[in-house]
Amino acid sequence: MNQIIIKYQQCLGLILVFFWLGGCASISADLTGKSSPETSIEPASWKAFNRDAYLFNKSVDDFVIKPAGQGYKKIMPEFIDTGVTNIFSNFKDVPNALNSLLQLKPKDAVSDAGRFVINSTVGLAGFFDVASKIDLPKHNEDFGQTLAVWGVPSGPYVMLPVLGSSSVRDSVAKVVDTVTNPSFYLNYSAAYYLLDSVDKRGDLLSVEASLKGISEDDYDTLRTAWLQQRRYLINDGKLDQQAKNKKKSLIDELEDLD
Repeated sequence: MNQIIIKYQQCLGLILVFFWLGGCASISADLTGKSSPETSIEPASWKAFNRDAYLFNKSVDDFVIKPAGQGYKKIMPEFIDTGVTNIFSNFKDVPNALNSLLQLKPKDAVSDAGRFVINSTVGLAGFFDVASKIDLPKHNEDFGQTLAVWGVPSGPYVMLPVLGSSSVRDSVAKVVDTVTNPSFYLNYSAAYYLLDSVDKRGDLLSVEASLKGISEDDYDTLRTAWLQQRRYLINDGKLDQQAKNKKKSLIDELEDLD
């Protein structure tokens, strides 16, 4: 019980920090494509902090996380590696179900809740993804998406030290995502979080090379990719009107070349 109280105190501290980060900002940008243009998502006054945080994160990754991920992939049998990934994915189905419910998607909520129950039992604590084999699809929902559906604007883009790309809205939402994930209440949860981070970093090694050369500015590439991914997730893969207009414009340009 004392450990849970301490963890809640830590999360409260994080919430205060995140509100302080957003306190002086103009909350005007919305990633759902229904508000001001993308240029307003990162005010000029935030760019210096964001770039410094990115350089710090890159240093941590280059000297700590990436080498750990490389070593992990080298020594870990693929079968075990897949099982570990499945376990953490199974934990994520709990906040997936809760956020689907909050977004009034009962079918998705039932699917993710069913996944957690089946994989936690028949799948041996999630080591085996049995639910996917019986046609229970997995969804990707978080409290940031829920707030967006409720109409809460994203606020400026922010690069959080260690945690990476976010927005003011999603930074606050990360706290809710953390406390609704069952791994938060396990003994040695910090060790579980570290293992999850190393496992994810190892899995990203194969796709890391594909990002090279896309842009001369790695920070700009990462920022743009994150914003596009958030818009995609919030809209459940559906193109917003702005994206539809861009797609139509591109098609028109290609037809003019014929």
